[in-house]
Amino acid sequence: MYTSIVRAVQAWKTQGAALLPSQDQLSVQERFAAAGIAVTADLQFLYSLCGGMPSDGGDDNWFELWPPEKCIHELSETVFLAPASGFLAFASGFLSAHAYCLRPNDSRTSSVFVAYEPRHPPELVASSLDQAFEYLLSEPKRLHLP
Repeated sequence: MYTSIVRAVQAWKTQGAALLPSQDQLSVQERFAAAGIAVTADLQFLYSLCGGMPSDGGDDNWFELWPPEKCIHELSETVFLAPASGFLAFASGFLSAHAYCLRPNDSRTSSVFVAYEPRHPPELVASSLDQAFEYLLSEPKRLHLP
């Protein structure tokens, strides 16, 4: 179902990107729920394959997947990504020049947005997390990456 997510994690492993240990989906759901955040099945699935990347890590496209703890921490740091906004920052790109945010479509999937600064609303870059990872693999410029 989330084939591009699986392919991206496999590509990271092939590239030798530093990856944090995977987490079971229930633990991911509970960790976010404790912070008042409902997460979609696609994000839970992603973290079941890879627990994120260490700070200042990233892949060959300069994409850095944040661990759940950083996602939760960032909610208190950036007002426009507060839970009430419907956005959850989960990654950064191009040496942290921008953040990637999720907004749930339903309980299974989230749309992906890129955010540059609080004064500007996040811009839609993919209609699903799986589509965003397809772009990461084949068309990184669609995610504002080099």
